[in-house]
Amino acid sequence: MSLGDIETSRLILRLVPLAGLEATVAHDRAALEALLGIAVPDIWFEEDWLAQMRLDQWREKADYGPWSIRAIIERNTGALIGKLNCHREPMQFVYAEEAKPAVELGYEVYEAWWRRGFGFEAVAGFFDWAKARGVARFVLSVAPDNAASNALARKLRAFKIGSQIDEKDGPEDVLLVEW
Repeated sequence: MSLGDIETSRLILRLVPLAGLEATVAHDRAALEALLGIAVPDIWFEEDWLAQMRLDQWREKADYGPWSIRAIIERNTGALIGKLNCHREPMQFVYAEEAKPAVELGYEVYEAWWRRGFGFEAVAGFFDWAKARGVARFVLSVAPDNAASNALARKLRAFKIGSQIDEKDGPEDVLLVEW
């Protein structure tokens, strides 16, 4: 168990340390596996640009660290099945004329692990951890045609508060969860 672990009934959400983000960017599988204590699949390295962005954020602002990339690990097998991360450290977010700390969360469960409830469990476990740290508002940006993420958002009781065009992903609905 790492100090950065968040545990649920079936999952471990392991914080990837700075050296792990560096290893991801460098595609240094051996170093990353040694740091995380698990095997790392090829798919992990496909978004090395995200690891670089989060590494830069963490170096710029140490408070971002606990909100950075977490490996989603299936507890029984030790398999790395996805990742989640916050776009920034908690910030005041105003909704319905009330300001509360919030984070925007991104997540991915790898296809071989879909349709088993792991996405919901990972996100809910993270929300519980964040709530214990004073954050109970979460923003999700989801493509309108992403059926799986929209189903997860409904299960989380997310509601639409806006729309945006993401430079990389195109149209997205901006959703809010009050946990």
